[in-house]
Amino acid sequence: MPAGQGLWSGLWAVNPAGTTPFTEIDVQEMLLGDTHTVYGSLHNWGPTPYWAETQSADVPTDLSTGFHDYQVIWQPGMLTWAVDGVAYAQYTAAQATAAGQAWPFDASNGVYLIADLAVGGANDWGGAPNASTQFPATMQIKSVKVWQ
Repeated sequence: MPAGQGLWSGLWAVNPAGTTPFTEIDVQEMLLGDTHTVYGSLHNWGPTPYWAETQSADVPTDLSTGFHDYQVIWQPGMLTWAVDGVAYAQYTAAQATAAGQAWPFDASNGVYLIADLAVGGANDWGGAPNASTQFPATMQIKSVKVWQ
């Protein structure tokens, strides 16, 4: 991951457009002005009312150095996020239900896996680049592995 204020990396799984329910699982998001914090999130865009759950971990390693493994272990009724094999968060269907939310993540619509590096604006999560942000910036991916 490149370090830099205003850079925002993501690895996320989203249902095909037009499918119901429409959900998103963020395997990894980083606001690259802070390369020691990683986020994992769930989003339910509908048809039930929108809701999101975000978990995060502060790690001692600067994640902009070297390659790192970002994982989500997706089991029926439970998702677990990990960095380099160390779990940092878990969210379950029981927790969603207790919060009055639906759990649409076990539906079998298929998902697209998307990796991206975004540049934020002043009103975006993480803010806009500043004078210290180096361009061009690139996110390098060594491999993507999916087990079923």
